Amino acid sequence: MERKVRVMIAEDDPVTAKYLTKLLKGEDWVECIGTARNGVEALVMAEDATPDLILLDHRMPLATGQSVLEELRARGSKIKVVLISSLDFKDSWQKLGADGYHPKNKDWKDLLQLLKKLTLQEA
Repeated sequence: MERKVRVMIAEDDPVTAKYLTKLLKGEDWVECIGTARNGVEALVMAEDATPDLILLDHRMPLATGQSVLEELRARGSKIKVVLISSLDFKDSWQKLGADGYHPKNKDWKDLLQLLKKLTLQEA
């Protein structure tokens, strides 16, 4: 069996985090490695757990998704990051340094297609 894609969730809303975890665990090509509830936890977990991809909420306590993303890139991190938000970033997510963007009001199943596109093309 091929190595699974290691995905970390950074989401402070427990309902959204639980749904994303359930969605990812239903996929045989994904290993959900944990959930950070704020930006500081996200930075620590990203360094310790070495995910292939982070689903990163923009609005989180202690550090925003944008500041987490900026710090990851400043550290030279090559972890793929998909920004998830209820705000509209469709024209600016790339400028922020993200590898993808998924609005929270869009069908979450579309997120799986985006994750496959970003991660399995390299396998």
